Amino acid sequence: MTKLVILEYPDPRLRTTAKPVEMVDDAVRQLVADLLETMYAAKGIGLAATQVDVPDIYDKVQRATLIRVRALGTDGQPFELDVEGILAVCVQHEMDHLQGKLFVDYLSELKRQMIRRRLEKERKQRESGGAAPRRATSGALPSAQ
Repeated sequence: MTKLVILEYPDPRLRTTAKPVEMVDDAVRQLVADLLETMYAAKGIGLAATQVDVPDIYDKVQRATLIRVRALGTDGQPFELDVEGILAVCVQHEMDHLQGKLFVDYLSELKRQMIRRRLEKERKQRESGGAAPRRATSGALPSAQ
């Protein structure tokens, strides 16, 4: 069971732009631990804070395969890291979430409508007890091109 509730598209809260972490304290460290626990329980490989206030959908999105990350560690110290491959793709995907951008924003309007209808149908089935609950996911991680 996940510790935090993962929001699903088209929930408007997924469009929230995250604020930068100014200081790492016990509350931030606990949030990081909760995010990790939720992500692993959902069998995900990434989870942004805005996702827990997407869907089991996959498609290809153009992403850089080598990036430089600047962030604060859980110790509150800034660090820089060059990452490549799937980790670079994951970081870009999660940064999109922190900026209120969703995976579906990279898709055509037709594909977005199809995904919305499919997810609404699944949600109704879950609410009516007509189908087994769908496992929570942290959203699709588009492949690098």
